[in-house]
Amino acid sequence: MPRLGRVFIAPHTYRASVRYYQRAYGNGMAICREFGNPHLLITYTMNSKCPELEMMMLGGQTFADRPDLVGRLFIDKEKEFINDLSHNKVLGPVKAWFGVVEHQKL
Repeated sequence: MPRLGRVFIAPHTYRASVRYYQRAYGNGMAICREFGNPHLLITYTMNSKCPELEMMMLGGQTFADRPDLVGRLFIDKEKEFINDLSHNKVLGPVKAWFGVVEHQKL
C-alpha cells in the first residue's frame, strides 16, 4: 500500500508549532539562569469599552465586529506598556524580561 503525503515539521518561526514553544521555553529558562528568577508577574488585559476603541468603531458596531481594530489597539497599547516598563523605568531598572500573549475566545 503506498504511503500518502509526507511528514511536515513546522519551523520555530511558526507560532503554534512545537518548535516555537520549545524555543520560547528555552529562551525563558536561559534568561532565568542568567538573571535569576522573575520578580514580577504582570497580567495585562484590555477593556473592550476603552475610549480609543469606541472612537475607531462606526456607529452600532461592537468590539466583536472588529477584531482587527481590537488586535491592533492591543498591540499598540502593549508596546507602549513595555516601553514604560523597560525604557522609562516606571517600576525601576529592568535587567531582562520575557512575555507571553494569550488570546481568549468570547
